[in-house]
Amino acid sequence: MSSESAVLNAGQWEKVLLRTNAFLVSEVPMYDPFSGDAVSVDEELSMRHVQALDWSPFGLAKHGRSALAVLTTNHTLALYECVGRPGKIQSWERACIINNALRSHYAGEADAVNGNEQLRREQIVMKQRIRAFAWSPITRKSYTNDVKQMPHLDEQYLAVSNDCAEIIILRVRSPHELFSQRTAWEVTIVKKFDVNVDSAIAESWLGSIPVSHTRKLKYADQLAWSPWVADYDGVPTAVLAVKSVHQLHLAKVVVAVLQEEEELDVQSISHDRLRASGHQIMQLLRWAPYANNDHSLRLIACTTENLLCVDVSVDVSFSYELTQHHLRERWDQISGVTFCSGVSSSQVLHFTSHLSTPTAASAVLSLPFNPSSKHKHPLWQRNMAESEALYSAGYELDGHVQTRTWGIATSPLGDSIVTCTSMHPSDMVEYAIAADQDSVAVISRIGEVTMEQTAASFIDPTFAQDDILQSTQVSQQANGVDSSVDDTGMAGTLAEMNSEERTLVKQGTKTPPPEPAVSLARILFAAHDVCVYCGGKFVE
Repeated sequence: MSSESAVLNAGQWEKVLLRTNAFLVSEVPMYDPFSGDAVSVDEELSMRHVQALDWSPFGLAKHGRSALAVLTTNHTLALYECVGRPGKIQSWERACIINNALRSHYAGEADAVNGNEQLRREQIVMKQRIRAFAWSPITRKSYTNDVKQMPHLDEQYLAVSNDCAEIIILRVRSPHELFSQRTAWEVTIVKKFDVNVDSAIAESWLGSIPVSHTRKLKYADQLAWSPWVADYDGVPTAVLAVKSVHQLHLAKVVVAVLQEEEELDVQSISHDRLRASGHQIMQLLRWAPYANNDHSLRLIACTTENLLCVDVSVDVSFSYELTQHHLRERWDQISGVTFCSGVSSSQVLHFTSHLSTPTAASAVLSLPFNPSSKHKHPLWQRNMAESEALYSAGYELDGHVQTRTWGIATSPLGDSIVTCTSMHPSDMVEYAIAADQDSVAVISRIGEVTMEQTAASFIDPTFAQDDILQSTQVSQQANGVDSSVDDTGMAGTLAEMNSEERTLVKQGTKTPPPEPAVSLARILFAAHDVCVYCGGKFVE
């Protein structure tokens, strides 16, 4: 690689290491030891690692950018903003800590319990511990489906859950708004409500846990805020999905526009509980980014055995329809889901699991689920298998590689999908410290992509003019899906003929199988005469 191209590639990415686990005592106070009901091991002993993070809608931070919300394992939710060049660490600042707003609010309304000031302080601390959060999508001053309508940027909503099984909706305002008189970030509580957990279900799930500890395990550990749609009266409405003790609650949030002051306020919240007997809801809830043609909202909930597709109607009945897809070939946890558009504007779901993604028979499904919703293998899954092959060849592992998939996301323009993976040896102990462990983000385009475009960064230039590469037909990709691969799994597509089959073909007693679409693994096999999956030699 020339020095010019090296500099060009180095400038494509700007990496900033933002430290999020260091707090001042004024930001996160230290408390005296609490009683058994109020103690939190994570709050006292954790290393304050990142538990969850998400970008706010645009316009909240300086220069119209998004703020970054980071939840750490000590139950602290902080907002970060970039005030200068994003590539410089000095430009990133901690804008505010959401827990401080909750602490101030509950300190003003909490009373001593039976005259016990210690219990009062414990109540305040428990109510300011944040377990989960979700940003509201951008609202508009006058609701319309026209995307050109000016968005309402000076008020953004954030939902959080605390240790007391409460859901709090906050209004977040920054000092960077046009004509604003504020000099600091402002966080106010708009609405709060309790999560009512079914005692029978909770007791069946928490049966092995002492009764004294079951109460504090009923908090909501997952939140998801749907897009805004117009209800039957044209009022902007959204649905807040809440997961608590393997129960899924749906709360309808109605926003009233006050024309005189042009402000938004949460008007009312109603509850409904999704009763899906036998389903164990796991910690992954995702709303589709756009409403359906009938203005219903679509939620994907992952369980131990199924993917649930819940189409929620925001009419008076607040009803929903449930379809499911059974994960027969997967035993590991779903690590990520994302959405893209399919044929005729239909919604397509791409999903990954923690350990079995490269060889899984299904990774793309049409929505809502039906017997024919399964798609061919997507391009990003194929790239993942090829990256696994490269890792095996680079470390001479004879194909003993375990790929762990940590997440998947779609680009804002909907033209690319990115997966986050890490490679590990599967038949030996991996001696590595945390500083040596790398995760790789692989970006795959959605649309018509040729193999030359996909494998451009992997092919050795010395083999670019190989006759095999010149004579092989390259299949086209559509909607991020490889149409040449069937549903039997990636292993059946990438496998080569064994030596006995090759001998029969040479003798003319066996018809060679149809040539599959070229993949990077086949290119490397032809170039090096070594199978990058098993390490075996190709013998003429």
